Amino acid sequence: MKKFTLIAAALAFSAAASAGTDQTNFNVSVSVTPVCKIKTGASDINFGTYTPFTQTTITLANATSATFRCSHGLTPTIGFDASDAARTASATGTGAPTAEGVLAGLRYTMTGSTVAAALSAGSAGTVAVAGAGGTGGVDSVAKEYTFSISAVMAGGQAGDTSGTTSHQRTLMMTY
Repeated sequence: MKKFTLIAAALAFSAAASAGTDQTNFNVSVSVTPVCKIKTGASDINFGTYTPFTQTTITLANATSATFRCSHGLTPTIGFDASDAARTASATGTGAPTAEGVLAGLRYTMTGSTVAAALSAGSAGTVAVAGAGGTGGVDSVAKEYTFSISAVMAGGQAGDTSGTTSHQRTLMMTY
């Protein structure tokens, strides 16, 4: 009986010893390069047919728009290209960008929405959240900025003999 008691005691101590825990630590990491990217590009703006001297002003309110998606935490600015004497623009900033151009001897102007208005027209997005108990979290969703562009060509201009013409313009987001 004494042997049985010793064996039972030895088993009891070995069972208690095997019920312990141990742990290891490890890092979870990622390297993110925050960006802004085009989601929907702007369509072309067409003033149509212009009759010199008698033409009334052509106003194209919300003539086109472009949507950019951005990583959270970025502070974007917006502006138009200014590549030559036929294409000029205001400085890039958070206010409403402006631009002017000349097509077939006819001057036009463009105005874009402010960064704040573009965010209001787009989406503030969602910041990622880890779920309680290891489930039910929320993935991050990009901020979206939808910039509206209006264009005006004043009436009564003379134009020139170049006929139908176009040039490329660029809406730029800097972040």
